[in-house]
Amino acid sequence: MVSFLKYIFEEMTRLFAGEDVSIVWGTASESISKTWKDLIVISAGQSTLTEEDTGDFPIEDKTVRIQCFAKSMRKAVLLGDKIFKHFYRTGSTLADGRVISATRDSEDTVLDPDRTAEGEEIWQNIQDLIFKVQRSIKEN
Repeated sequence: MVSFLKYIFEEMTRLFAGEDVSIVWGTASESISKTWKDLIVISAGQSTLTEEDTGDFPIEDKTVRIQCFAKSMRKAVLLGDKIFKHFYRTGSTLADGRVISATRDSEDTVLDPDRTAEGEEIWQNIQDLIFKVQRSIKEN
């Protein structure tokens, strides 16, 4: 899953190049989250083999949770939508396979219980994206 998550991280870095957005793996450190510029957190979910007959190269459904934090609900939703639209349109080649498709399994936008150092609200858009990934390297 590491090469796949690296692909996700690199795609999002390119997508938000030039914007004041931090992109991190897993969880945001205290120092990053206290700056409260827009923040995107990527984490791996469960992967499952599908029942499709693909010959020697299996297809997996890989879930990625993406959390977008922003000072307004609108901005959090816009960040999430930009990410989904990018991956929905993008089929890509990986080092060990290819991404066939991406779908949004769930999405919600909530007011985060934390506040900025100035006491401002923080909104969080949470979405689980499922990527259909086919490996091109045969396992022994």
